[in-house]
Amino acid sequence: MKLPIKSLHDEEGFVLITGLLILLILTMLGITATRNTSIELQIAGNDRLHKETFYSAESGAILGTEIIEHSFNCPTGFQRDTQIDGVWTAEVEGVIRVYDRGNDLILWRNALPAYVCGTAPNNADAAFPVANIPSGVEVDYLQFGGETSMLPGGSLQMAAGYEGKGKSAAQGGVAKIMDIYSQFRGPRNSQSVLLFGWRHLIGSEGACIY
Repeated sequence: MKLPIKSLHDEEGFVLITGLLILLILTMLGITATRNTSIELQIAGNDRLHKETFYSAESGAILGTEIIEHSFNCPTGFQRDTQIDGVWTAEVEGVIRVYDRGNDLILWRNALPAYVCGTAPNNADAAFPVANIPSGVEVDYLQFGGETSMLPGGSLQMAAGYEGKGKSAAQGGVAKIMDIYSQFRGPRNSQSVLLFGWRHLIGSEGACIY
């Protein structure tokens, strides 16, 4: 009995091998796509956290302009409320804590430079909100510093001043130029630091309510 002779070009089993190779390629593509999706989600999450931290620091700096204006309204300083770790504090509106850092709670007297990198809350002048301070999560620390500056007058006023007429009008006035640093510390060790410049015209103060 003769055995069948196999051809050298016999392709028996080729379909199975091809199918396995295609399945392997699709599996690798699926793993790659899943990994890329995971990385993209992480990037999107980090970007969202960065933006939230930035805008929180910005809102803290805007709040700082209100705090410093109230400080000008209270030339002798905010009213002391309680001591925390030996430091006198004042609570403004019940949610903003102002610290006495040797200036008797008179923030407008702080000199430049205001910000010392990485030292908040030890060198913070104010913090918001009070309820979250003990946990150290999502807190905005504010630091203030400024200098007095003479403001220029208009050219006609200056000329009148030199002529001896309207001399007081020739002076543009006196302003306190303040730096407001807002350092927001959010979740997952995120933080953002912003600097705001603020000009207060001397003589425009209102009544002290704190």
